[in-house]
Amino acid sequence: MRIPEDIWIKALAIGLSFVWGFAEQFFAIRNRRKNESASQEKDKGSFLWISLSVSTGMTIACLFAFSGYAALRHPHRWELAGLLVMLAGAGIRIQAVRTLAEQFTSRVTMLQDHTLIREGAYRYIRHPSYLGQILILVGLGALLANGVSLVAAPLFTTIALLLRIRVEERAMAEHFGQAYEDYRRATWRLLPPVW
Repeated sequence: MRIPEDIWIKALAIGLSFVWGFAEQFFAIRNRRKNESASQEKDKGSFLWISLSVSTGMTIACLFAFSGYAALRHPHRWELAGLLVMLAGAGIRIQAVRTLAEQFTSRVTMLQDHTLIREGAYRYIRHPSYLGQILILVGLGALLANGVSLVAAPLFTTIALLLRIRVEERAMAEHFGQAYEDYRRATWRLLPPVW
């Protein structure tokens, strides 16, 4: 075992990730309280799975990054690439959350006056905020310049988000009917032009 290079970069990245996570939860809880009386939760435990998956992936990523085991060669290149991917993911996620505005919640929730959003990135993909979240975690794994971290940081959350997408799309189809089916046919689920 050896101490990883630029340990302060890794510590800063992890610290910023925690700040980001708490800020997102604050925003989601604020919106949830505003809309609580006129909402119908259809989450089916997916929020819990996402929370557990982020915690698991980040714990594994951090343990390996700080142990120095499976460190990648040319760490500065990985750190730069990771930072750029994180920034791209953050940009996508922020824009998606801003587009949803009051309808953004951390749990799958249908509001009384819920509308089907088709602006911004939602014109092309149905789940841009999840794409942004995955990119943030891929970037964080790369920023940690560790092979195991690169896989672990996004892996568990990606699996949980794929389950969440199924829950969310079922709820949207029930709520919007044919309008959602038309929207579903006209857009990519998560990653154009792959899926």
